[in-house]
Parts: sequence; C-alpha cells; structure tokens
Amino acid sequence: MHYNTFPPIKADPVEFQQKAEKLGIVVTIPEIEKTFKV
Repeated sequence: MHYNTFPPIKADPVEFQQKAEKLGIVVTIPEIEKTFKV
C-alpha cells in the first residue's frame, strides 16, 4: 500500500509499524527496491 495513492488510502507505514508493535505484532517495512523472502 502506498501512502496517499488513492484518496481513501492514508496509511503511514511507520505509524502502522509502531502501533502494531505496541500490540506485540512484528512488522517489517520493506525499503524501496529491496526484496526479502517470507
């Protein structure tokens, strides 16, 4: 999901990561042009 791609999508990935980690959920935000195996 890209921030501000469409009017209804207004998600800041860093803010999401911080909120999720407070709940004990591990979140990995990939960097642009970086790949990783899941």
